[in-house]
Amino acid sequence: MKNILIFGAGSIGNHMTYASIKLGHKVYITDKNFAALERMKKKIYPKRYGKWNKNINQISNSNLNKLNIFFDLIIIGTPPKTHIELLNKCKKMFKYDKILIEKPLCSYLENYNKLENEKNLFCGYNHSVSQSFQKFLYLIEKEKKQKKIFISIKWQESFKGILGAHFWLKDEYDTYLGDISKGGGAIHEHSHGLHLAIYILKKLKIKNFDFNSNIFFKDMENKPTYDVASVLRFSNSKINLVLETDLLEDNPQKKIIFFNSKTKIIWHNSFTKNLDCIDYQNKKFKKKYNFKKNRSSEFEKEIYHILNIKNQNQYNNSPLNIKYSIEVMKKISRTLKNAKHF
Repeated sequence: MKNILIFGAGSIGNHMTYASIKLGHKVYITDKNFAALERMKKKIYPKRYGKWNKNINQISNSNLNKLNIFFDLIIIGTPPKTHIELLNKCKKMFKYDKILIEKPLCSYLENYNKLENEKNLFCGYNHSVSQSFQKFLYLIEKEKKQKKIFISIKWQESFKGILGAHFWLKDEYDTYLGDISKGGGAIHEHSHGLHLAIYILKKLKIKNFDFNSNIFFKDMENKPTYDVASVLRFSNSKINLVLETDLLEDNPQKKIIFFNSKTKIIWHNSFTKNLDCIDYQNKKFKKKYNFKKNRSSEFEKEIYHILNIKNQNQYNNSPLNIKYSIEVMKKISRTLKNAKHF
């Protein structure tokens, strides 16, 4: 049994709590807003998982300094703009082994470069450690010797679906999601796709590529600004990778298409509610791979992956390694600065 401390009693805090309990760990969760802890206990957790678990230890923010416990994992699941400040606080207050920051790493306005030399620091791009994506990665790595490669990544879901899972929010402006300066908008919220793009390029050993982008904003009078859609492109003489992400699609689409002159491979995240799948096709045969899952198992896999990293080599090879999320933030910052919107 491991000791896990979770900051933030919102959506991600509930997911991480439930997943940690299912894995048999001891959970402590806190939030600076006591009402959020009450909402978790009386509404969110029972609605999602059936009933409250009495083994969950809710800790008021004022009592954190009384916790004389070694934590195997600290999870920061608060709004993006608070992540780095809270990370620094945890480093001073607690004895711990590893820290997981929920994606995105921070808002594009934060100074994230100071984190490049951190050890045992992770960011929550959990799709990258899923069984289905790792199988997809294995299949496309076998094709990397081809002269020309095209990759299309689509990560598209509107606020209809996102807010549907956050019933306590009236709209995107009721949270950071509707404010790009706080880590909201499509390019932050849907940065899973960008993370997978960067990780794929790394694994295929693609270097020295051109990067360009287009981004579109939603402006409303007396409301914060956020981006609703973007197109990011990575290219060189060998590869063209195009990432499309938006907050416009009411029927979520999250997939990757890999194509060369001989082979087409498609990874479908959540092809159905409880299924990821891969469609593989070349000139000789077709094959489909199915991977059963549920919402909790995605977070269980992430926590299990992190807790079982035992040495520096394993950390260096992990897609949740902080270096990849720093690269994500660099591309987000570059895109927003080039947009000349602000």
